[in-house]
Amino acid sequence: MEWHFEEMVNPFYQFASGNLQESWKLRVHQAEVFHSALNFSQLGKTFSARKVMIPFFGFKESLLLKSFKKGFF
Repeated sequence: MEWHFEEMVNPFYQFASGNLQESWKLRVHQAEVFHSALNFSQLGKTFSARKVMIPFFGFKESLLLKSFKKGFF
């Protein structure tokens, strides 16, 4: 039997965070980032990357965006 990533992953996109928590016994944070993790996994597969890393994603980017909007750059 041959498995394809899309066939295995597509059903999980339909689950809401609450359903993921209940059915897969995930913690709240895990359920919230589950769909993003699937997207990053697909990016890694598409570009044949062993790792997809976004260093310091989140906090620093939000500070940079706020600084940019205030006209510091």
